[in-house]
Amino acid sequence: MNKMSLQKIKNLKNAIEYVLEHNPATRNDDAYLTVMVIKSYFPEEIIKNEKDGRFFISYEITRIIREDHVKRIRAKIQNEERRFLPTDPMVAKKRGWAEEEWRKALGYNSN
Repeated sequence: MNKMSLQKIKNLKNAIEYVLEHNPATRNDDAYLTVMVIKSYFPEEIIKNEKDGRFFISYEITRIIREDHVKRIRAKIQNEERRFLPTDPMVAKKRGWAEEEWRKALGYNSN
């Protein structure tokens, strides 16, 4: 089992918070959030295929920055701290947010 140290979790949380703040689209998709954390903090682990322009992530970094860790930290930030909320109402609903609660948290009037 891959256990992260407390310091690594804090560093990963800081990285996730930064990406969530600066790239709102990552608030709706854990896979995209994971990729953007890797791209932002470990760009050398992104490999570009020159033939078709697709990008690949090295296997080694996916063992360090795992999507399940990113998802848990993102969920804590959004569900407990109420920060960097989903921008898509369907994602918010799927994650169990009542529409009125979600709109209020984002600062919309609930009229």
